[in-house]
This record gives sequence, C-alpha cells and structure tokens, in this order.
Amino acid sequence: MGVTLWLQWVVGSSIGAVAGRGLGDPARFGFDFAFTALFIVLITGFWRGGRTGAVLAAAAVVSALAKHYVPGAWNIALGGLAGVVVAVLLPLETEAR
Repeated sequence: MGVTLWLQWVVGSSIGAVAGRGLGDPARFGFDFAFTALFIVLITGFWRGGRTGAVLAAAAVVSALAKHYVPGAWNIALGGLAGVVVAVLLPLETEAR
C-alpha cells in the first residue's frame, strides 16, 4: 500500500511540476490564494468552539509575527508550535450530560 501511495505522489507531483511551469505567475489566475483558501476550509471543519478559536488565534498571531520578523519559512513551524502549546495549556472542554 505504501508503494502505491508513494508512486501516486511522485506521478502527481511530477505532473504538477510540469504543468505548473506552463502557468507562469500563479497570481495571474488567483492561484496564489488557493493554498490559503484550502486551509481556511480545513479549519472550519475542525471548529469545536472557543478552545479551537484560541488555538487558531495563537497560531495565526505567532505565524504572522514570525513571518514579519524571522527570515525564511519558520513562520509555519512557529505558528503550528504555538497552536500546540495553547492546546496543551487550555483545559479540555467537557461535554454536557
């Protein structure tokens, strides 16, 4: 199963790399926002209340600050780490019975 998944990943990535070169500037078609839109849609599926909001807010704030002050793509890792830290520190929400 792993070989099948790996092979599909390699074939799909290769097709995307070749086709992507032909597109030129992705901003011309609005594709530069597609990745952001994908994550916005994914986040809405994970929403479970205020605790989720706090985790997402911490990740967003730290990521935005890191993007501005830290060179490279460290904003992704730092934002994710901030979200994990906040998730660990916040008390778990219990279901009402």
